[in-house]
Amino acid sequence: MDKLLDEENTEALNQSIDFLKESGVNFEVHIKDGMPAQIILDYANNHHHTLIVMGRSGKGVLKHAILGSVSNRVLH
Repeated sequence: MDKLLDEENTEALNQSIDFLKESGVNFEVHIKDGMPAQIILDYANNHHHTLIVMGRSGKGVLKHAILGSVSNRVLH
C-alpha cells in the first residue's frame, strides 16, 4: 500500500514540477514527513515567510468535515 501511495504522490509531484517549469515560476521542492499543516507553518516561520499560497482539493462539505483541511489548519 505504501508503495502505491508513493507512486501516486511522485506522479502528482512530477506533474506539478513540470507545470511550474513550463510556467517559468521559481520554486523549491521540500519533501517532509509528519502533519502537513504543522510542517508548513514551521517551515514558513523558520524562513520568515509572511505569505502562504495554497490550493484546495474541493472534497466537498462532508469529506471536509470528516477529514479536515490542511489549508484550514494553516489558516487558523
